[in-house]
Amino acid sequence: MRITINNQPVELSGEYITIAQLMTERGVKSGGTAIALNNRIVRHENWETTKLNEGDSITLISAAFGG
Repeated sequence: MRITINNQPVELSGEYITIAQLMTERGVKSGGTAIALNNRIVRHENWETTKLNEGDSITLISAAFGG
């Protein structure tokens, strides 16, 4: 399955993958991370049940701390 993450094409193995599975595979920590799927924010509590589909576009936004 092909999707895009932050405008970069990504090939995923398997037919069924959720946002939570993708974040685990990519090593992305959920704290301080926001995700938009096809330009719609997905609440963290829905990551486990939100299935990705061929052609989906994901935008990852991570909070940066410091000064």
